[in-house]
Amino acid sequence: MNFAIYKTKTDMAGKAINRNFAILALAISGSVSAQTDTVVYRLTIDQKTVNKAGKNVTGMTINGSIPGPTLRFTEGDYAVLYVENKMAEGTSIHWHGLLLPNFQDGVPYLTTPPILPGKTLRYEFPLIQSGTYWYHSHTLLQEQSGVYGNIVIESKVKTLKYDDDLVLVISDWTNQKPLTCSPNCKSQYWLDPARICLASQNIPTLKLAALKNRYFADNLLPKSPKGNNQTLREFLQ
Repeated sequence: MNFAIYKTKTDMAGKAINRNFAILALAISGSVSAQTDTVVYRLTIDQKTVNKAGKNVTGMTINGSIPGPTLRFTEGDYAVLYVENKMAEGTSIHWHGLLLPNFQDGVPYLTTPPILPGKTLRYEFPLIQSGTYWYHSHTLLQEQSGVYGNIVIESKVKTLKYDDDLVLVISDWTNQKPLTCSPNCKSQYWLDPARICLASQNIPTLKLAALKNRYFADNLLPKSPKGNNQTLREFLQ
């Protein structure tokens, strides 16, 4: 594998006077193979009939399942991920928490192009960290419909001894269409921002944060005997 770097020179008229120009020439002889630390995954996003809460509804799966497969790497690996979209609408994958080049971040129309129906997008980036992370769609509310999964990056240096490493993925589910569910959740009277501000007085920050994470993210809102006028203070009591 030989590399050559060239430079460009031009005269006042812009005419090239030296044909050496800025280019990285890569000469490869023989068969081509991936580097030994490259890890390749192929993910297919599609719509399937699923039953998560006693009713057959249409969900969005990754490689046929919800959640998608756990992607395992070792710190220092080079990740190559092919994401195929078999749905009739655009999609995307955001690699949540990973330090990577901006173009690979996966937020459509902001950092990365959307994955159009019938198309495949290749993501690739070095893994310069370790830990447990997750990936998910960043298109509309597709995450709620099932487009998410786990990422495990093992540290180069082993510090703990254990028999196995199990990943537990916890999420909420609704049989409603997410675009219908979300406005309904936000329209709850006691979830009005003004009431949240008033009701949260004297409530410990961590307890309030836990409440928000639990009840703002799903549709399992408590039924109050007082109706929809229940405040956070009343709920915590």
